[in-house]
Amino acid sequence: MRGPFFTFLRGAQGVALILLRLSVALALFVSINGHASYALVSAGAGSVATMILLACLAAMVCAGFMTGVSTVVCAILQVAVVIAAGIDTGALYLPISNAIVLALLGPGEYSVDAHLFGPRVLMTTSHGTKDGQAAREPRR
Repeated sequence: MRGPFFTFLRGAQGVALILLRLSVALALFVSINGHASYALVSAGAGSVATMILLACLAAMVCAGFMTGVSTVVCAILQVAVVIAAGIDTGALYLPISNAIVLALLGPGEYSVDAHLFGPRVLMTTSHGTKDGQAAREPRR
């Protein structure tokens, strides 16, 4: 079984992660019953600045840059929307679960994180070697 953040998923799984990143990013701008993260955040700040910050966050999620951090921020914003809405609608929980799933699965092969941090090849030395040189068989 694969653990989170150990491999970058390729192929169809990588494309599925792209679609999941897009759904998490677009959920920041969708209004459900008049409640959305942009409306919640814009109540305390100027709407232009808020939209720029949310657009930057959405761009980070779409590109797969700092995926763990950016998706957790998206989930926190969506939880704040659920609390502010006071409505027990299943549609409000879907963006939260998508963001959590994306944070646990990682960015995937087709992301900025994959190009910055992986995949790496770890080379180790054999047991019984000196100064990292391979042990040689004695000649007969």
